[in-house]
Amino acid sequence: MEEKSEVLCFEVSQEHPTLPKSEILAVTKGEIIEEYPGAIIIKVRNPDYERIRKLGMTRRVSKVLFSGDFTELLGFCREFQLNGSFRVRAVKKRSDVSASQIERTVGGELRKEGMRVDLSSPDHEFRVIIGERFHLCLMLFECERKELMKRKPHKMPFFHPGVMLPQFSRALVNISEAKKGEIILDPFCGTGGILREAEDLSLRGIGVDISPKIIFGARKNVSSELILGDAKTLPLRSSSVHSVVSDFPYGRSSALSDPVERLYPSALEEIHRVLKSGRRAVIVTNKDIRDIVIPLFKIEEIHRHRVHGTLTRYFWVLRK
Repeated sequence: MEEKSEVLCFEVSQEHPTLPKSEILAVTKGEIIEEYPGAIIIKVRNPDYERIRKLGMTRRVSKVLFSGDFTELLGFCREFQLNGSFRVRAVKKRSDVSASQIERTVGGELRKEGMRVDLSSPDHEFRVIIGERFHLCLMLFECERKELMKRKPHKMPFFHPGVMLPQFSRALVNISEAKKGEIILDPFCGTGGILREAEDLSLRGIGVDISPKIIFGARKNVSSELILGDAKTLPLRSSSVHSVVSDFPYGRSSALSDPVERLYPSALEEIHRVLKSGRRAVIVTNKDIRDIVIPLFKIEEIHRHRVHGTLTRYFWVLRK
């Protein structure tokens, strides 16, 4: 297959400062060209748009048509032709320009025979990312954020406190680099939030939880294989899963089978045992666990997220 490269602009949610970029890079394996708060421009080889559309922390994706200074941008617009109606939306990443003025000026240069302005329901939307340079982008699609929001924990058939929001669960599954049809394990599956996002990405989910009540309830939320069991002694063969994603219990809204000091090391050893060599585990904890991680895994990334005054989540991206 002939290799095709595209320069794409990812407009990301700002719910977390680093997870959106990590998710995009895990899915696209792209090369960052420029980065602004809320927007990342990346060169991607053979983009998988089906998977990109399912990014959890990206709002919309556009194709970059031109990058340069404003005078050069207007010159490009005068020559550019695309049949149909359009509108222009400017996204400011600096304070010394007027977004509305940019929209009017760029729209005026784009308007020509075969291209008319329609602000309400256009055939095409151009987005001008205003950073160090001006980037003219043609929006390809909005990601499936609206569908994700329908799966907020309290909207699921079975609810239990302390569950991650679906956009975070989706991002972590994507960061795990699991591919369609592969096996993903959550050894502390709870109500199945992570597994639900794995299912939407056509992954084969396996969930383990020590609570009969939780396993019974989770079956209302997911179709993945659910096992009543202990994360310290997983009922799985060695090197049998392609990725692991799990939000470890913190001892607040979860019932622990053992103190965290004993539970975490044993669970991590079991994750290491069942995970295939060279593959990723993405683990969420409420404390720094590098002392027990380092003997088992290579730490590739650490992301922190302050949930509230007494809870900071650590997102560990690990490689066996």
